[in-house]
Amino acid sequence: MRLLVVLCFIALNCQAQDWDTIPVLPDHYNNKLEAFKKQKASTGKILFLGNSITEMGDFKTLLKDTTVVNRGIGGDITFGVIARIEEVTRFKPSKLFLLIGVNDLSKRIPENVILNNIFSIVSLIHAQSPKTKVYVQSILPVNPTVQKFPKGYDVGENARLINGQLANLTKRLNYTFVDMHKFFTDVEGNMDAKYTYDGLHLNAAGYALWMKILKDGKHL
Repeated sequence: MRLLVVLCFIALNCQAQDWDTIPVLPDHYNNKLEAFKKQKASTGKILFLGNSITEMGDFKTLLKDTTVVNRGIGGDITFGVIARIEEVTRFKPSKLFLLIGVNDLSKRIPENVILNNIFSIVSLIHAQSPKTKVYVQSILPVNPTVQKFPKGYDVGENARLINGQLANLTKRLNYTFVDMHKFFTDVEGNMDAKYTYDGLHLNAAGYALWMKILKDGKHL
């Protein structure tokens, strides 16, 4: 496992030179990370890790569990998660739910790089917190037809390609894949408008569906 992590980092260091690997919102990223580092870690809890879709989730209320840890940072990308992974694994969570990748796609980071980064995140979690059960959640669909849809995020087809690969490598990398994409998609293949307020981020109904998917799959 340690060798796999080292090899992943070597690959990442080579690839990162070709793309802008700064999160979409660097000031927000740095401020949130500094705040996180000041918080005392309670181990053995459920932890959600990702970008703004995760950050805006009120999981304590949704799950009626005040011990749930939210490690979402708006604008984050896979490189940003790797850079802050030790702050996450210090919690030694019982379960970790990862949702990341849509901001990478908006920055036109290639799919193979995003996949390699996600696999590196999983490997790092296993190495630093071996008892944590890792859940990799599919990138959600988007809907460019919704009013106020963010520019540059029409990446639905790219997300489907990544999700397909994530579903195929669960046994090799020892994680559980959660296909949320299919539950959020309308008949045209876009994010169902009833679950979003801008075609990218979730509304209350979207977060409720997310938790239902996890509970129905017996992941929670």
